Amino acid sequence: MNDEFFLEGLFLYLVRSGFPLGIRDYRDALSALRGGFGSPRRADLLWLCHTLWARTNEESRQLDLLFRRFPFPSDEEVNQILPEPMRPPIEPLPPPPTPTNESDQP
Repeated sequence: MNDEFFLEGLFLYLVRSGFPLGIRDYRDALSALRGGFGSPRRADLLWLCHTLWARTNEESRQLDLLFRRFPFPSDEEVNQILPEPMRPPIEPLPPPPTPTNESDQP
C-alpha cells in the first residue's frame, strides 16, 4: 500500500535524525493508516505523526522541523500512484462567460 511506503520512509528519516521513536510507534501509525486515519498527503501525515508521536512541545517543534526537511512527493505525484477511490474529486471548470453586449455576439 502506498501510504505505508510514505510512512516507512518518514519513520526511518525521523529515527535517523534522532527523533525518539520505536517499532511500536511505527506499528501504531501503520495501524492508524490501515484504519483510515491520515493519508500520504503531507498535511494528513503530519497530523497523524503529531497525534501519535509528539508527546511534548519540544518533540512537536522537532517533528515540525524534521517534517519540513523530509522530501515528500508533490500532490500531483501522489495522485498518480493513489488508487482512484482515494483521489480527491476534480472540480469541473466553470462555463465560459456569456457575452454582455451585442457587438460580442456572432
